[in-house]
Amino acid sequence: MNPEVIWTARAEADLLREFSRLEDSIEGSGTGFLDMIESASRLLRLNPEMAPCYSDRYRRLLLRGLVDTRDSRGIVIHAICDLRQDREAILRHLRL
Repeated sequence: MNPEVIWTARAEADLLREFSRLEDSIEGSGTGFLDMIESASRLLRLNPEMAPCYSDRYRRLLLRGLVDTRDSRGIVIHAICDLRQDREAILRHLRL
């Protein structure tokens, strides 16, 4: 059985912020972003180990900067990050 994908409040806020930013710049681009995130979630459910380790327990899926961990509940999405940022900035965001 495939693991469940669980979104933290921070990851949901990141998702909404990125969707709004994209829609504000080009109408419809936010919807494309959501489609890509849904595809990434399906991929993670099928192959939970596909994303490389990033830091300690965190993994990151380079498709759209999904940062996740595994626990007894399933795959936990902690954040959506712009991976062009400094690594320390991403880790600070995860510790909020």
